Amino acid sequence: AALNQGTINVDTTYPDTGKVTEDGFTITNVEPLPSDMISIQQVLTLSLNTGAVHILSTLGGGQINEQARNTWHDYLVNHYQFGKPTGIEQSYEASGYVPDPNNGNALELHYADTAFGQGISVTMLQMAAALSSILNGGTYYQPHLVDGTVNADGTVQSQAPKVVRTGVVKPEVTPEVEQLMEGVYTSNHGLYKSKLYPGYIIGAKTGTAQIPINGGYDPNSYNGTFLGFIGGDQPQYVVTVLTKAPKLPGWEYAGTQAAAPIFGSIANSLITSGLVSPQSH
Repeated sequence: AALNQGTINVDTTYPDTGKVTEDGFTITNVEPLPSDMISIQQVLTLSLNTGAVHILSTLGGGQINEQARNTWHDYLVNHYQFGKPTGIEQSYEASGYVPDPNNGNALELHYADTAFGQGISVTMLQMAAALSSILNGGTYYQPHLVDGTVNADGTVQSQAPKVVRTGVVKPEVTPEVEQLMEGVYTSNHGLYKSKLYPGYIIGAKTGTAQIPINGGYDPNSYNGTFLGFIGGDQPQYVVTVLTKAPKLPGWEYAGTQAAAPIFGSIANSLITSGLVSPQSH
């Protein structure tokens, strides 16, 4: 959203003290910062909560004000289609939840939390569809399970792609997001128990979220997610992984420790099975 609005670019740096205070509450990171000047690439590579909050604040001219909240809400709901079912051919699909940007208590804090994935609920299918729309140049296609149907005479009638929205992002944002996500994978692939593949592009982002309980968060349990893409000259597959409250050493890094190795196995399988076309140059 910030890349699309022009409030940051891939080379942006900003000063970060390692904590941000909103509505009297302090937001920190899991680990100390490597320096006081942080790049956008480091925000993603190091999963910096404070960096995500900073990026959100750029949408409001440096504050998580009404402008920032409403701009971010517009992207979440109208660009990425969060908070509403995708319409995939499956019963009882969850809609997820996106908070109102103008009604409620501690709005600055609540929206700061959404910047790094808390205080909001999104299905992995919604995440996959949203990332796909960013990686394909800005067209959101309705996800589907059924590729086609067989007619009585045996012929196959394919299901035409259904465009839900165009202009999710500008086409020039696509290679920027690719570059940043590739940077995350290149820096962390060893942690993900995966490897680099010459001639292929792989992009990634982990997610580790506290689990809500009784109006707060469980201090001893996290969900781990992984969102990534695999391709040759361009992304061909988007893969999402969700691990719920994994019980393993390093569970506080559930995205890296639990979800990422699953993605690595899938990427390895797709590439070694020849299902991904290698780069043509």
